[in-house]
Amino acid sequence: AKSTPPSIFPLVPCCTQTGSAPPDTSLACLVTGYLPSPVAIKWNSGKVTQGVKDFPEVTMSDGLHTRSSLLILPDRSRQGDTYQCDVMHQGTAKTVSKTFPRECKTCGGGGRDSQAEIFKGPNGVSLILICEASGFYPEEISISWLKNNSPELKSSYNNGPVSGSGTFSAYSILKVEQSQGDGNYTCMVHHPAMEEPKSDLYIVQNATISCLVSGMETPGSLEVSWSRGSGGLLAVVTREPVLQEDGTYSVTSILRVCVEEWQAGEEFTCTVTHQDIPSAIVKTIHKMVSLRAPSVYISPPHAEELSLRESATITCLASGFQPREILVTWTQQDRPVPQETYTNIGPVREAGKEELYFIYSKLNVLASEWERGDTYACVVGHEGLPMTFIHRSVDKSSGKPTAVNVSVILSDTDVTCY
Repeated sequence: AKSTPPSIFPLVPCCTQTGSAPPDTSLACLVTGYLPSPVAIKWNSGKVTQGVKDFPEVTMSDGLHTRSSLLILPDRSRQGDTYQCDVMHQGTAKTVSKTFPRECKTCGGGGRDSQAEIFKGPNGVSLILICEASGFYPEEISISWLKNNSPELKSSYNNGPVSGSGTFSAYSILKVEQSQGDGNYTCMVHHPAMEEPKSDLYIVQNATISCLVSGMETPGSLEVSWSRGSGGLLAVVTREPVLQEDGTYSVTSILRVCVEEWQAGEEFTCTVTHQDIPSAIVKTIHKMVSLRAPSVYISPPHAEELSLRESATITCLASGFQPREILVTWTQQDRPVPQETYTNIGPVREAGKEELYFIYSKLNVLASEWERGDTYACVVGHEGLPMTFIHRSVDKSSGKPTAVNVSVILSDTDVTCY
């Protein structure tokens, strides 16, 4: 196949309706239309790494590849600095750098809200819009576009996990010919969590089971069906086939179930039929691991670190838990802190014969805020703590960490799973 160099678009956020930039400056580097794979994307020649989110590569309908990288900077951090994305394409052995404009762009009635952000960038005779949604769970999400409040369906789409965060991100790319560019474009994001009442705390009552079928030369005759031990109703979403780099197709079918049903050990079965296999493939899954709640410990900054630096580190250790899935977040003065300020390392299996896990979380804090007495808390959620979160807090004056268990009480109607 002929090598095709990528087109690179430095995308800046749309201004808000007041004409000002969003509180966080988000820069996106969109790399599209290249062959073969892969490309490498760096920021400022690799000097900028914090706040970077790299999205998985996606193959477009024309067989060419697209991927993007997002850089999120607090508004106070930019202060007129210059940023560029550097793209190395192995197929053509070339590196291309694009510098970002310093100002946000006007995008009609678009702009930024709490769920997504719309960017635009010039492309000669066309307009590129990209809508990015991040920090959501579970993975199921849909992104669509409206033009003047009417559906606009010609867009490409991709999503995938953000490494180490336990959450997912997705983006949708809309290419508009310049002759059709006039109008008001709106990005519509739909996710199961949006259907719940807005709150600082969410209890997930649904879980998902995925059945992946791969290695198909053609997906045309594929049929995927689900059944359950109780014989009850099923909520199934089967995605469109995805063309892989080796020329084969894969399809993912997702079954949404109640957490209580999964915890009770009910069996769920995925059945796959296809023209290339002589008989149906049947896979059954149920919960097999026992529950072990974590022990949680929080440590204040070291005195030597406080004396030498403007920032300091608070650490949180959760250990001895099973299964390995766990939620670890932080609060400052009882308010959630930005995800960029802490790093979760793990979960990692502990040494020994028993299958237990541990995780470390490091929170970066300003030394001045610690010295003035702000309270920081590590909040841990786990299957072994049903309807309860472990809350460990520490501050300068307490002298030792404080332990609190936070229970969640919901009415019968709230916990009903459909």
